[in-house]
Amino acid sequence: MTLIPRLLRPRPASLRTPVPKVITFWSPVSAGSTTLAAALAAALARHGSRVALLDYDLWTPSLPRVTSSLDAAASHVLHGTLDPARFAAALQRVNPPGVHLLAGADDPLRAEALSREHYQQLIAATAALHDAVIIDAGRMLSLAASLTAVDAADLLVVPVLPHPNAARHVARYLNLLESELRVDLAHMRLILNHVSPHPQLDRATITGILRHRIDLEVPHRREWGLGPGLEWPAPLSPDHVAALLHPPTQLTVPEAAHASD
Repeated sequence: MTLIPRLLRPRPASLRTPVPKVITFWSPVSAGSTTLAAALAAALARHGSRVALLDYDLWTPSLPRVTSSLDAAASHVLHGTLDPARFAAALQRVNPPGVHLLAGADDPLRAEALSREHYQQLIAATAALHDAVIIDAGRMLSLAASLTAVDAADLLVVPVLPHPNAARHVARYLNLLESELRVDLAHMRLILNHVSPHPQLDRATITGILRHRIDLEVPHRREWGLGPGLEWPAPLSPDHVAALLHPPTQLTVPEAAHASD
């Protein structure tokens, strides 16, 4: 099911690449998805886009806490007062300017009041008011929030760490995304994200394990973080944004380049 038409918005000033409407960051392992999602939101906002950032990670929400949250949405559902359009219009504006935030749930059990249809309605209503909607999805695809975020994505971004176990785990899920969830790999990007200054594997080895091309490699940035008292991460550079959003020319690695399992 296509939740939102896959239309590309007019490109913001200083960006040469069209911006997909809904961009979901998801990985089956902890790989810096939240930081990358926030950094992309900051980059798009800096170049003139009106951006909504949604925290759909029910179990480990990491984006800053604001009054517009999944807890508030769940409360409206329990009281029979949820109006997705009005709720989306009230998303709190945060720094950096141009970013409007829907925080995650402090109580994941309370968030169970939200059905997959509710999550879909919130995405659609938010997309109607913003140039781009960026979703930070939780790892567990068995949860309605994560599954809806992946299904709604015009662009699915999957960060992977340069570590053998993490790469093999991502590789297994790539097969699941393609074969079971029918994710169009033309709308997926893989990011090699260096959350540590000491990678265990190089890019070529990771590519062989994944059997898919790496679209972008993000170096370790010590100053990035979203914990209590920490600043919003620096925006992705225009070159990184272009590499992330560009149409790939080759999705899979030729058989001869596959690393041995």
